[in-house]
Amino acid sequence: MLPGGARFVTVDGSTAAVKLFTLGGKLERTFEMGSSVGRAVFCVAALPDGAHFVIGLGDGPNYGDVQLFEVAGPLVHTFKGHSHYVYTVQPTRDGHHIASV
Repeated sequence: MLPGGARFVTVDGSTAAVKLFTLGGKLERTFEMGSSVGRAVFCVAALPDGAHFVIGLGDGPNYGDVQLFEVAGPLVHTFKGHSHYVYTVQPTRDGHHIASV
């Protein structure tokens, strides 16, 4: 759920995409992350600023990456450091840090 309570992000495991919806169920935007084999999105979390979300990747060449996106679309930063899949991501309440497992 993005702050303000009007939108949320989900992972579509079959297409390796992240989708932004309104609470009314309207699809606002699809973020294509690549093929489901080459870049599987395992998890997603919204940052408290309402303008960013973070994903954890598994499978394929980018496994173990945590990526920060703007809701408007562009990739902001890729965090590396995991030696295996990223199963969960969680920003801190102030949005200045991201924990990942």
